[in-house]
Amino acid sequence: QGYAPPQGCQSLPSRLTHQDAAVPTKLEFMLDDELNAKLSRAQDQVQSTFDNIDNRVVNFTDFGKNEIKTWKHSPDAIVQMAFMMAYADLDGNRQDNGVGRLPAVYEACSVSRFLHGRTETIR
Repeated sequence: QGYAPPQGCQSLPSRLTHQDAAVPTKLEFMLDDELNAKLSRAQDQVQSTFDNIDNRVVNFTDFGKNEIKTWKHSPDAIVQMAFMMAYADLDGNRQDNGVGRLPAVYEACSVSRFLHGRTETIR
């Protein structure tokens, strides 16, 4: 059966070949000394940021995604909340109630139940 385009839209050819694609062209950038110096400083700043990152892997085995699904919640959402709680715990700027600030977050949600709905962002 396959995909049927919406009314008024044309379907793509059933088979595209390499001849249908544009031939890539190498871009040559001409950089002056000032821009090269700025790029070098930016590279140093990025490297400094990388050098200042501490990572530790924790193997959490108390439960997994199947348990979370029995709670009728998204495993990804639970992990995102864990990240938020960890950040708030590490944040040095405590609120009056002693709790750290929650970070800004991005979480996608499905709105496919609605006409033309795909995904949306929850912030």
